[in-house]
Amino acid sequence: MVQIFKNANYQFINRRYIAFAISAILTLITIISLIVHGGLKNGVDFTGGTLLELRFQTPIRTEVLRSAFRNLAVGNVSIQKFGEGYDFIIRFESQMAASADSISSQIIQLLQTEIPNNSAELVRIEMVGPRIGKELQKNAIIAVIIGMIGILIYVSIRFDFRFGTAAVIALCHDVFTTIGFISLTKTEMSIPMIAAVLTIIGYSVNNSIVISDRIRENRRKMLKGNFMDIINTSINQTLARTSLTAFTTFVVAFTLWLLGAASIKDFAKVISFGIIIGTYSAIFIGAPLVAEWEKRFPAHRRR
Repeated sequence: MVQIFKNANYQFINRRYIAFAISAILTLITIISLIVHGGLKNGVDFTGGTLLELRFQTPIRTEVLRSAFRNLAVGNVSIQKFGEGYDFIIRFESQMAASADSISSQIIQLLQTEIPNNSAELVRIEMVGPRIGKELQKNAIIAVIIGMIGILIYVSIRFDFRFGTAAVIALCHDVFTTIGFISLTKTEMSIPMIAAVLTIIGYSVNNSIVISDRIRENRRKMLKGNFMDIINTSINQTLARTSLTAFTTFVVAFTLWLLGAASIKDFAKVISFGIIIGTYSAIFIGAPLVAEWEKRFPAHRRR
């Protein structure tokens, strides 16, 4: 991969309007998905309730498990199957009025009675009250906003305000399209999903800083160069590093998505998408926005 991009000379800046159009389409798809699905599907972390992760000795059908849980009298039950049918995530909309140990005993006893020929292991149990769920939701939003503001300040100080603003716009693009992916795939929004979004923000801003740093270096070296050419050259010079980093991290995340435990699959799925969109925005959105800004409102002067 490094050899492929060793002497790269792709015209990214000249194709920035195509990239902007693609991003506009992705944004529109996200908006439509959120409207159609009535917003994001919040998980137990934000709505309150009980979550169980079960692992069976032999595969079973979702319908069999759903039928067994009808006798537990916990209201609406959401069942999510992973893989071949050994692992299941089960969510109750309301919190059961009992301790975790008591619920564990009830679940195991229920499964032994309803599905006697297939032993089950209760891998984990989580119980969250509605009040705590609302607090977690509020804190998660605050964490994302503070992260964005901090990045704007840091990049503006290290480079200049144009680079800082472009980096934050690229991050907003990444976060919003990731939310669209979460909505389209009907993935439940939870604390691990917030962690995934924050991870994507960190990954994306790192790519933006690497490119911005190279632009700053090239402005000192290419004294007679056009600002657009400097940006395009800088993107090409960092392309091998950006692509290699994206490829290696994507392989790990995608492997966890395919082969990981049920509790980590959704996180790995969102991270896999975030790596792709974060790499795309660093190359086609962040630096090209600085170029567009310079074109419309020239601030770069040559002697």
